[in-house]
Amino acid sequence: MHIVIQFPLADVRDFLNVDTFKLDKPPWPLVNERLDFVRHFGPVRRRKGGGVESWAGEGKYCDAIRAIRFTEQPLRSLRKALGTRKSAKCTFRRFFCTESVVRRLELGLALDCSSGALPFDVDFFVRAIRDTLEFPMKIPYAGGEPIFCQMQDAGKALARLYLHASTEDFVEHADLLQDWWVTASEPSVVVETERGEFSWEPASTLQAQQLDELETYGVGLAHFWFGGKGRSVRTWLVRDDRSAAGDGWNSNARKVRLNVLRLNAEQSCLKQALRQVLLKRIPLDRETPGSDRFQLYLNDTIRKLEKRENYGLPQEELLRSLILFEDAINSDERRSLLEQLSSIRQNIHRNLKRITEERQRDYPVVVVNKIENKIQIDRYTTNNIQEVVMGDQYKNITGSTIINRSVLTDSLNKVRIERGEDVAKALELVADVVSKSGNKQAGELFDSFNEELKKAEPKKSVLRSLWDGLVSALPTISTMAGVAQKIASLFA
Repeated sequence: MHIVIQFPLADVRDFLNVDTFKLDKPPWPLVNERLDFVRHFGPVRRRKGGGVESWAGEGKYCDAIRAIRFTEQPLRSLRKALGTRKSAKCTFRRFFCTESVVRRLELGLALDCSSGALPFDVDFFVRAIRDTLEFPMKIPYAGGEPIFCQMQDAGKALARLYLHASTEDFVEHADLLQDWWVTASEPSVVVETERGEFSWEPASTLQAQQLDELETYGVGLAHFWFGGKGRSVRTWLVRDDRSAAGDGWNSNARKVRLNVLRLNAEQSCLKQALRQVLLKRIPLDRETPGSDRFQLYLNDTIRKLEKRENYGLPQEELLRSLILFEDAINSDERRSLLEQLSSIRQNIHRNLKRITEERQRDYPVVVVNKIENKIQIDRYTTNNIQEVVMGDQYKNITGSTIINRSVLTDSLNKVRIERGEDVAKALELVADVVSKSGNKQAGELFDSFNEELKKAEPKKSVLRSLWDGLVSALPTISTMAGVAQKIASLFA
């Protein structure tokens, strides 16, 4: 059983018409494993099994052993958490780059279960994912003390580390850097199993979406959302039905895993880039170098994502296991995005409109809660998971005359990128309470709060004053557990 955790990072510096002091080395994807390296990460190496045909940049990677570290022995802690004697080891920490936006760090863990009871049951499977995501990690920081966090929270620290590592004369330019130049998406998980390890019972029991079309290739692929602690993590199960021992480099299961990881990174980084457009940070002026590069990136990425086949595998079917944009861009955001991009070339605009169109969703989500050292599993679908995991209360303020939804959308986008999903969810909950209250004074104060919040440099004193006024107008907000503290972090 092999678990891969991926952290997609979107680097939009090439689209800006200002000097970002970005280093032009190493020259991805044309790197030299004998000479090139990434500061604070490690040297460039060649992938033993080779890359993926038609995906540039997969054959070489940067050894990222210095970028993400375990604060305690991961093998011992995982075995203890799972309550087994099964052996475990960290197999790799790799950092990949493309020539444009997409960067990603992937960490692999292998569980050798040959001495234990096979196949895996659902409880073992869920615990393995949960405890992997909760590993305590250490991320070095070029400008100060290292960051200590759980594995699932490492993305933001890794984005900042790469921003510093890829900046010329970092110490001299540190005060000029913007965190949004490199942003992290939520981590994703791919679990690959060999014959005999996995009866597919977890996939069936968890009601995961299965892709039957890949069965002819000797590969099982299933997808679901793994939720907990107010977030959801995209998770895939890859089962190898055919490969013989020693056929690992050429197995179809490996091809599926690599394609899924690359497709996920491409889509995640495209979402991040489009969010920067929504925040009006990427200039779209006609005939400017940054705008031209951005349009070329959009055209190239959409073309890659819409290929019907990749490396002999049906990419169209793989994409079915990836919810494209509906989980990150709602209808109002999509409308605003397309309006802002109206000046780009019409063929690219049409393609973007097509690929971001709303889709019918009915994907399984497994919410895992640890209660008294036991695992409680609740199953939802993405039609109602927004209320359970993501905290999306937009449906409750649709048509509201109390809240300016457009202003709220802008501030939420900014908070989500700069402060994280938890603070954005808290803001959504406050919006829901204000909308339901019918209190016009509270609505006006909340709109003013969001107007200030969405500015490039909001004034903390103004935010604090508006928030205090909102709490006075609507005292019930102060009783919402954990919400007030998260909002207070915006002006602390």
